[in-house]
Amino acid sequence: MNVQLGSLIGLMGYFFSIFLGTFVLEDLALASSLALMAENKISFQAAFLACFLGISLGDLGLYFIGYAASRLGIEKHFKFFKKHRATISRMKRSQALTYSIVISRVIPGTRLPTYLAAGFLKYPLLNFFILTVASVFLWVLIALVGGRSLHYVFMDRWLLSLA
Repeated sequence: MNVQLGSLIGLMGYFFSIFLGTFVLEDLALASSLALMAENKISFQAAFLACFLGISLGDLGLYFIGYAASRLGIEKHFKFFKKHRATISRMKRSQALTYSIVISRVIPGTRLPTYLAAGFLKYPLLNFFILTVASVFLWVLIALVGGRSLHYVFMDRWLLSLA
């Protein structure tokens, strides 16, 4: 009984470490998941769920920070917003933000400004939620399946791994 309880506590510790790690650096959380899966410390399903939930919640958090900034009238305090008011207005009506939300998942360094802008420009929350959840689902699935496959390929080929 104590062994089962200990392993459950260990699993929950790994799960929450990965989950919380996604808020700091999601790539490291994905890599940690792969390492823990390779050592049979966490299942694929648990690692997937921890990464998926953490990344999704983090992305929604960025949206809400941008939304809160727009509600607080931040743009009134910066010349940039006054200077580019017409461009910002056009962005609200175009499909560019939709494409940017999807593309930013795979281009490093673009999610933070894109998701903040989505919230700031009051992009429809339901649309943002659907696009984000779908892209995170695919991203985590590809990262974990691909990483696990690469691990099996390179596990016994250390010289090839170094190359």
